[in-house]
Formats: sequence, structure tokens, C-alpha cells
Amino acid sequence: MTKHHTPSVQWAIKNIFADGSFTKKIKILDIGCGAGTGINIFNKNFKNARFYGIDYSKDMVELTKETHKELIKNNRLEVHHASVDKLPFDDNMFQLVIGIETSHFWLDKKEGLAEIKRVLEINGLIVLVNEVYMYPDYERFLPKLQVNAVKLDKVKVYTEKQYKEILQEAGFQDIKIHTCPDKGWISIVAKKPE
Repeated sequence: MTKHHTPSVQWAIKNIFADGSFTKKIKILDIGCGAGTGINIFNKNFKNARFYGIDYSKDMVELTKETHKELIKNNRLEVHHASVDKLPFDDNMFQLVIGIETSHFWLDKKEGLAEIKRVLEINGLIVLVNEVYMYPDYERFLPKLQVNAVKLDKVKVYTEKQYKEILQEAGFQDIKIHTCPDKGWISIVAKKPE
């Protein structure tokens, strides 16, 4: 995730977390943390959280470590080189797992969601935020290169209904979807059931 995703993430937080913040001590996992921008944004709203980030790119892991030395020093952040389909964490470890502009790149969504469900505690939440979803006019929000990647099946973009079905098949419940068609944004939140 990069800084230009900040507005969509702030929009999603406002829609999903009505009061804008959590005061409880929770553990948050950022899937595909990139340079750590999502961690920065969530840190402003979740002051007592301990963050964990994973990224498939070793360069992004090192960049996050470099730019978040204070959080690491204060024992509030760990960053790992890993893939969503093989998470290096214990079962039932997190209260919140976020994926910002990453879920459409997951090679195996079924396995990735199974791993997320494994590491989430009961009633824990998964939050996915994307700046594009499949609806009639979606192409106007994507540069031509990205439109071609979608058409070539290199990037998976889904409809609201498809997101809901994928999460239901993975065993998640209480699925809520927010969209902003004027900007092409979508946020999805779902709960790991008891």
C-alpha cells in the first residue's frame, strides 16, 4: 500500500468503525503491508494496537522496518517476509486483519482466506479495502495498463456479490460491504464466527 491509498483507507475506517477508533489493546495484521502506510493510518485510530505486517516483497519488508523504527523500538510492530497463504503466526492471534489494495493480487484467495481465518480469533474481523471493484463503469478508475491486466486475468477484480460469496465460502459471517461508486472504492468487513 502506498500513500495515495490514504483517502480510501480513511473512508473505510469511517464506514466500518463508527467511532473512528479502538481503545482496547488489540493485535492487527496488515497483509501486504508495502511501505507501512496502512499501519500508519490505523495507528492514528488504534492507539493501543500492536501491529504485525507481512509482505511478499523483501524490499517492502525492509522499507517498512526502516520507516517504522519507532514502532519497532516500542515493541508495537513486527514485520515479516511472508505470503498470505502461509502466515507465520499462531492460531487465533489477531483481533483484526487488514488487506489494503492487496486481495486482488493473492494467487490463491481460498488458501489466503483460510490462513486469515486461522490466525483470527473468534469474532475477529477481516477488513479488505480496494480502490476498484467490478461494476459497469469500473474501467474509468483504472489506468489502461491495469484494465489490460484485469482483462488478461492477471489481477482479480470482483463484484460486491462475488466478494460476499468468496468470504461466505471461506466461513466468514456478518459480511458488510461499503462502496463509493463515484471513486470506485470498496471496503468489506467480515467476522470469524464462533
